[in-house]
Amino acid sequence: MRIAFITYEFPPASGKGGIGTYTRQMAIALAAKRWDVHVFSGCSTPSATYVEDGYHLHLSKCENGNDFRHKVVKSFSDEQAINPFDLIESPEINGNAWEVKKKYPTIPLIVRLHAPNYLVETLKKNTFRFLQNFVLSWDLSDGLSLTLDTGGLMIKQTIRIINLFNWQIL
Repeated sequence: MRIAFITYEFPPASGKGGIGTYTRQMAIALAAKRWDVHVFSGCSTPSATYVEDGYHLHLSKCENGNDFRHKVVKSFSDEQAINPFDLIESPEINGNAWEVKKKYPTIPLIVRLHAPNYLVETLKKNTFRFLQNFVLSWDLSDGLSLTLDTGGLMIKQTIRIINLFNWQIL
């Protein structure tokens, strides 16, 4: 299986949090299973390609996450021309894989809701204005189930917006 992770955030060049950490751990785990893993990430230094912990790291020089979305297309296209990818995974933030998906619409894309900021902020501002502090968790087993814990008051709402399928590391 040949997989491309497309994420602006990835350590050490631009990894600032959970997205980069998650992607690095997945790249290491899948490479250990003999998958052909390629990570496409942004950086502020000149573009480069490395092999690290069994996966390929392709760095694209860019200004920010929005700039990365456009700059990553070239390095992705270069690798796609050598050997086509079976699958792309990318976080939802800044639409990191948007331009790649437009150019290669037949490659399956998994968009990971790593931190669905729009959803969280919309709930906080519009639906639950009276709440000062709450914990939001979600369960993706059957649609998207949101649970708000406000310190005693539990509100659960299931939103059927996601058609999920199961996939596993083989």
